[in-house]
Amino acid sequence: MNNAAKEVMMNFSDIIISYGQSDEYSFIFRKSATLFNRREDKILSCLISLFSSSYALNFNLYFENQKPLKTPSFDGRIILYPSLEDLKAYLSWR
Repeated sequence: MNNAAKEVMMNFSDIIISYGQSDEYSFIFRKSATLFNRREDKILSCLISLFSSSYALNFNLYFENQKPLKTPSFDGRIILYPSLEDLKAYLSWR
């Protein structure tokens, strides 16, 4: 999953940090991000698609001679935090 997150960060220059916990990843975008005119549905669908495909394509790098038992897929959501303090609280909770 770390490799998939790295791939996402390399393709979305407005991401300033990503954080993985268990089977979840958080991607923090710059406050000034204008990606896809800030359309949440477009950002989310492209990010999740890239993350999922990167995970699937690189699975054999970490699990040699094995295939996933099911097709990997991930869900996602976009949350807009009103302040930097709220974002810090979220990340410390994660």
